[in-house]
Amino acid sequence: MKISDQVNELFGALSQFQGALENAPKDKAGHGYKYADLAMCINTAKPVLAANGLAVSQMLGMNEHGKQTLITILTHSSGQYMMSEFVMVEASLMGGAGKNPAQVLGSAITYQRRYAYAAIIGLAQEDDDAHGVSSKPKKQDDQLNWYNSFDADKENMIAHLNGGGTHKDIFDNLANQGFKISKDVREKINSLK
Repeated sequence: MKISDQVNELFGALSQFQGALENAPKDKAGHGYKYADLAMCINTAKPVLAANGLAVSQMLGMNEHGKQTLITILTHSSGQYMMSEFVMVEASLMGGAGKNPAQVLGSAITYQRRYAYAAIIGLAQEDDDAHGVSSKPKKQDDQLNWYNSFDADKENMIAHLNGGGTHKDIFDNLANQGFKISKDVREKINSLK
């Protein structure tokens, strides 16, 4: 993390910004759960950023070891800034699934940009799973559906893990959708890297 010599105006604006920022709605489905994509994160934050003299810029770089990095900069109209840079997870094409290497790389970059963007401004995704907890009766175990789409979702799960997600994320999201997971499928998911 790098910051400008002075940060008083930046941090004052960031405080105002975070007080007005709403959570990004989860408008996309994939990887076995709903999520807010990069465009939704940017569209949610952009007007509130602008109203407080703030902007976010992201670019690709390379470190001294030849590894690709993602640089995310939060700037203020005063010229004050803070910058985050991390080595990106390398994308790899696994099993084909009709994607070419450029598509896989593009997906990995977008995924990592979304997490870095949200982190530098403190953006969270709307917790729509909790909204209906008290209003919906709980399903009984025998009414739950068994998850049986592992083969179809496998590549998306791998992309999720390669982008910094965890196995727990996958299990939590499947459970939130009301799926029961067999021991066999649980072992398959845990074996993904």
